[in-house]
Amino acid sequence: MTGDRSPVVAFGLYAVTCAMRAKTGALTAEALDELAGKRAQLLPDRADLAEAVSRFDAGVTEGEPEEAADAFLAVVGDLAEGHARRLAGALDNAGFAWQSRKDLA
Repeated sequence: MTGDRSPVVAFGLYAVTCAMRAKTGALTAEALDELAGKRAQLLPDRADLAEAVSRFDAGVTEGEPEEAADAFLAVVGDLAEGHARRLAGALDNAGFAWQSRKDLA
């Protein structure tokens, strides 16, 4: 985590923003560069995301922004779902005091 921000969430939010901008024709080259930079900064070990960002960039540049955005959103959705499952699993195993039934104690 970066401070109290999740790097997965921070990247995911910006990635979705870029994909939606691509669908509307409002995505700039600067935003594409920033997306790649955020991926490298926030999730440097995720080569699969680096590849997805590259494919997204190529699709937008080659004139197929809607198709590229849809494919990119699928990858980002898988990232978010996996992150949510890991968090839920960690919470299940945490065993906080407030989770136990007081009437059985």
